[in-house]
Amino acid sequence: MTAGRASSSVARSPVAGLSFGAGHPLLNFINTREERRSDTPREFLMAGSDVALAAARLGLLSPAEADALKRDAAAHPRRSWRRLEVLRGFRETLYRLVVAARRGAPADPGDLGRLNAALAEGQARRQLVFDGARYVLRDVAGADPWDRIRWALARHAADLLASDRLARVKACQGDGCGWLFIDGSRTRKRVWCSMDVCGNRAKARRFYQRHRGRRSRSRIREGGAR
Repeated sequence: MTAGRASSSVARSPVAGLSFGAGHPLLNFINTREERRSDTPREFLMAGSDVALAAARLGLLSPAEADALKRDAAAHPRRSWRRLEVLRGFRETLYRLVVAARRGAPADPGDLGRLNAALAEGQARRQLVFDGARYVLRDVAGADPWDRIRWALARHAADLLASDRLARVKACQGDGCGWLFIDGSRTRKRVWCSMDVCGNRAKARRFYQRHRGRRSRSRIREGGAR
């Protein structure tokens, strides 16, 4: 669920209120679609401006690059919509790969192929530069920001899928939620994306069910006593 979502109704983008508390940039980006286990999943990336904000908040683009993407999306809405659909499709590819991996199931060859293609494409567009203090790998200047996001997500996906942290990835057990997160708790028994939202809803639901059951039993006893 939208853990920590701002109550502000004036936020221009639904992404603005997302808590991004999954513990990993890839999972936070995957969680820009929520309630996957319900019949009515909710999409947060509805426009290029939403992508720009999410990318900036997650460090996938610099603030300047995110602003440039936002301006370009406003100037070319049809092209932006096509790029948005491609990016959302790639997000779903990464979601399926993570879910399969955490279950110990083999990846769909097509999904793995799309990830590896993005990895190779991004690596080919990186170069070693000196930033004034040390050498760092950076994407080639002038690369399309939509591609930069995709390449960054591919690197984050490879990092997570090949690491020990994968064993800590869980899906929220909240009713219909399904948000992914890394369980950093000592006992590894965390089951909610957020105790403040899904956890409290589950507690309230159990409380209601217990009390409804007690009322039903009380009525049965009262009826039998007459």
